[in-house]
Amino acid sequence: MRTRAAVLREFNTPLVVEEVELEEPKANEVLVRMVSSGVCHSDLHLVQGHIPVNLPLICGHEGAGIVAAVGPGPSTVRVGDRVVLSWVAPCGKCRYCATGRPALCMTAIGPSWEGRLQDWTSRFTDSNGETISHSMMLSTYSRDVTVPASAAIPVPDGVPLGPLAVIGCAVSTGVGAVVNTGNVQLGDSVAVIGCGGIGLNAIQGARLRGAGKIIGVDIAEHKLEAARRFGATHTVNASEVETAETLIAMTGGLGVDLAVEAIGHPETVATAVRSLCRGGTAVQVGVAPYGSELTVDMGLMIDERKLLGCYYGSLRPAFDIPRYVELYKAGKLLLDELITAEIDQEDINGALHQFEIGEGIRSLVRY
Repeated sequence: MRTRAAVLREFNTPLVVEEVELEEPKANEVLVRMVSSGVCHSDLHLVQGHIPVNLPLICGHEGAGIVAAVGPGPSTVRVGDRVVLSWVAPCGKCRYCATGRPALCMTAIGPSWEGRLQDWTSRFTDSNGETISHSMMLSTYSRDVTVPASAAIPVPDGVPLGPLAVIGCAVSTGVGAVVNTGNVQLGDSVAVIGCGGIGLNAIQGARLRGAGKIIGVDIAEHKLEAARRFGATHTVNASEVETAETLIAMTGGLGVDLAVEAIGHPETVATAVRSLCRGGTAVQVGVAPYGSELTVDMGLMIDERKLLGCYYGSLRPAFDIPRYVELYKAGKLLLDELITAEIDQEDINGALHQFEIGEGIRSLVRY
């Protein structure tokens, strides 16, 4: 079938919206007609060549839509299901899936980073017959997508489908960094360094978990204002003070229990570690350019400070995504407030530019 997609053909060039060919789903796959796609900062990293990918590539890894077709054989997903897409499609059988860590699925990681689906092939070709790579098995900048069935998480009727797109990355990564990876406890002090889409969700994850002092850190006042709306009890403008010293002072000289770095720079990751109390945990969720190196005073680790990596908020897609939908329905999880612009597919390059200049939180592509 023919569909329209935003294709990255060369690094550091605009995406090209063009007609592409999409194959029908195979076994254990579904075809989804997209309703909405979030525009994520990680897509800008792809465009800028900071993350190695095979070109040409259809970007986008955050979306919601309606199942239009199901591949042959048994399936847990049916035509007409309303779904949120997960950019990890767990196999359910490997070591990580079997031990409750499906975000690290061994079957998903290899083909996903090669731009392929689980059988190591693509479903997209261009008008010349050239194979086009998938982005994280999804490619939500396409009007229609063929994805693994385990990446399509059904959600109930009675809730607007459009805003649910942001659950697919921003919410799952940010909330999960605090709740799943960081395992914040009731009354803990939490600092979130970087108050963009991921950071704001880390803040509301801390709020939902009952953290005591929640401190948003950024250099932009409009982002600090957003942090307060999402649940920050305090904010710090990092352009005006030394961040680690300030966070330690704000916690009575102890340091914070949990620091989430949501930018992806070695300096801010080191700052997160320096801001910890004894026994505290820093979680790096920001995506750094590949090859970046981190320097940390090893003496800090003697007091059992910990630095954890975070992949997709340690998400358990079939379990966590429906929970996030229920929290949204109950008015406890903010989604609409994340969306600062709704755009057409042709306006994706402008939305990516907003990240470059530090404006907005999340643009939502409406199909």
